[in-house]
Amino acid sequence: MSDESGGLVGFNNFGTIQRSYAKGTIHWIDSNTIYTGGLVGSNFRGIIDQSFSSGSIVGNTHVGGLAGRNTGTISNSYSTATVQGVEYSGDTIFCETNIQSTTAFQ
Repeated sequence: MSDESGGLVGFNNFGTIQRSYAKGTIHWIDSNTIYTGGLVGSNFRGIIDQSFSSGSIVGNTHVGGLAGRNTGTISNSYSTATVQGVEYSGDTIFCETNIQSTTAFQ
């Protein structure tokens, strides 16, 4: 199993996601999955711009409406998804380091 799951992409590694969206339900409770996001499970030094997610996200740990983890840049993006995590969860982005997010909101 993967450590990341997302509505559009599980792991964004230095990539760019632009003008994209994911709608629907993610119900992923797996002890091996660490990051679950409505759009991206993990945004590793990537760019997310002008994107959104909606629906319902249920995950194990580190669950976010847009991203379960972000170490990149998220701008002009939002989530209207409901989020539920067994351990750690957040409405838009749960786990974030090197915060460079601008205009990311729920």
